[in-house]
Amino acid sequence: HKREFLKDEYVFKFNTPGLGMYVVINGEIIIEGDDKTEFARLQKGDFFGETALINEDKRSANAKAFVDTRIIAFFRSDLLEIIRRNPSFGTKILFNLSNIMAKRLKKSNTLLQNKENNL
Repeated sequence: HKREFLKDEYVFKFNTPGLGMYVVINGEIIIEGDDKTEFARLQKGDFFGETALINEDKRSANAKAFVDTRIIAFFRSDLLEIIRRNPSFGTKILFNLSNIMAKRLKKSNTLLQNKENNL
């Protein structure tokens, strides 16, 4: 599912339902908190929103196009269909997602610890 977003257009907003993950084809996406604190800038090949494939929680941040941007959307229903058709491949996708989410969580924990140490 290819999508295009204009500069300053939101891909999703904080506290809205998480429907899927996105991969940046070209352009740049800013991930920011509800208070506009910038968490990350994502470029070609980066992805975001992956927790929506695992659970149905609401979004914990905003995702906004910093410049005109093209992305590919991958929805929970797409993942469930892959798992149904090819369980082995679906398991590999879930395993890779779990690894990436664990790395991001570890990075977040380290940033929080460093911030606490600097107080």
